[in-house]
Amino acid sequence: MAIEGIPANHRGRRLAGARSWLRSPALATGLVSGAAALALYLWSLAPGLTSADGGDFLIAAYHLGVPHPSGYPLWTMLGWIATRLPLADPAVATNLLSAVCAALAIGGLGAL
Repeated sequence: MAIEGIPANHRGRRLAGARSWLRSPALATGLVSGAAALALYLWSLAPGLTSADGGDFLIAAYHLGVPHPSGYPLWTMLGWIATRLPLADPAVATNLLSAVCAALAIGGLGAL
């Protein structure tokens, strides 16, 4: 007897297959590489404002402005939130945001 188009011998397979990605080596690789990258980024985090475009991006994040023609809207909005957190300095908050975003990107790439 089939339930909603699923044959009786296939009922439990969909649920078991949905959980199988939790045990995949790709997920472990992504988690380990992301955690290692985050540790390295936190160890080498700039203690304040950096040269080049650092000031432009900090001012844009603090005031929800546009730092350059492409604008970097997601980073600017996340930076605005980060500068409102009760951390010591807005520059440290945006540097921490950049470290977390880079570590998430490395972890996501490692999980592929």
